Amino acid sequence: MLLFVSGCGEDEVLRLLERGDASGGAGAATGGTSSTGAAPATTGGAPSGGGTGGGAPLDPALIDDFADCDDRILDSAGRTGGWYQFASPEVDLVYLTYTIGAPPDDTWGTQTCGVYLTGGCPSCTSAGLGFQLAPEPWDMSGYRALRVSFESEPALWAVVVTRSGDERGYSEYVQLTPTGNVSAERELPFDALAPGTGFHGVASAREIQFTVGEADRSSFGFGIHRVELVP
Repeated sequence: MLLFVSGCGEDEVLRLLERGDASGGAGAATGGTSSTGAAPATTGGAPSGGGTGGGAPLDPALIDDFADCDDRILDSAGRTGGWYQFASPEVDLVYLTYTIGAPPDDTWGTQTCGVYLTGGCPSCTSAGLGFQLAPEPWDMSGYRALRVSFESEPALWAVVVTRSGDERGYSEYVQLTPTGNVSAERELPFDALAPGTGFHGVASAREIQFTVGEADRSSFGFGIHRVELVP
């Protein structure tokens, strides 16, 4: 099931990336202007082969599987970036616990490395996790969907954040149905994305964010274990 809500009001999500560091810590912020006036080159594109020197080739569609248990996505196909938490207002991050690696405790159904956010923030207008695809826009138009493996009792809401030159934009939020006490796959089909404020399309994607709905912010926990593109 896919539901949509407005992407408006999420204008505090990118200050961490403005500092050029999306590897963790505080994450909610406004988008500013780039240091240059020209539109950045767009990287990425259709699925292709590739790999890293001296090792097995990486699947260019795989964004992160947490095999290394760290806060960086895989450096592959022109993508490089990190995971971060965010909340608005940012001061409410003190009510949230951000964990990279093993799950916070043994109550989680999936005992594998991932990125986890737990806590409660009823006064937040947003709270969640995100990752940067690349320092500049990365073209996802050669793929049909984003597949996410996560564990969460409440539904998650996913949004694609775009950038074109100095302008940032957002898709509408799409609901990813709950998985319960086990990690399971959900897909975000790109042809189902509705444009939100200033959205430039998946060819100009810069990051992906996941948040919980307003009714669930008083107490929640979710963990993400794998993210990949679907050809």
